Amino acid sequence: GRRPNLANLGLEEAGIDTSGGAIAVDERMRAGEGIWAMGDVAGKGLFTHLALAQAHVVEADILGREVPSVDYAGPPAVTFTDPEVASVGMREAQARQADLDVAVSVKPMQRTFRGWIHGTGNEGLIKLVADRRRGVLVGATCVGPHAGEVLGLLGAAVQLAIPLADLGRLIYAFPTFYGGVGEALGAYARALVQVLDPEAQPLAIDG
Repeated sequence: GRRPNLANLGLEEAGIDTSGGAIAVDERMRAGEGIWAMGDVAGKGLFTHLALAQAHVVEADILGREVPSVDYAGPPAVTFTDPEVASVGMREAQARQADLDVAVSVKPMQRTFRGWIHGTGNEGLIKLVADRRRGVLVGATCVGPHAGEVLGLLGAAVQLAIPLADLGRLIYAFPTFYGGVGEALGAYARALVQVLDPEAQPLAIDG
């Protein structure tokens, strides 16, 4: 229900392109000579965390420092409903449309150790979408209590392309909601055989 408010900013007089319903910017968040735009008006995603990332780029550009541009490939998103809904990277359908060798694991939140302890209100899931060829997660969704916090680990795994084998070797604090990621990875055990041994026969995952 949100949209950028570009009215009465004098953008047209400054020669700023707003034809797409937002301020057109380059990779340094420059909209024109001596003009930068960030946040919702830049039209790159209506998330506070994206605006903060863009702010670092703007600051560095103004001060003449070099920083990486913002990576908009599958940014993390959290909807603070009850239960919380959090996601990062590709959805399963997107991964399949991209012709990836997709492996999916779904772990019901109530069947994780912490979910069982939590009891009432523990409904939800952790869904992992992996690319077998690369052996990394390309997307993840978490629904349930503190899903936004669980997304921290999942976001790092997707955005930094942490190998599935490395994620599987992590020691997860017990009993925690983020530990459910480790439990969901356990459902990848058979698929990981292919990741670690490309000659192995394909095996289905039942979640």
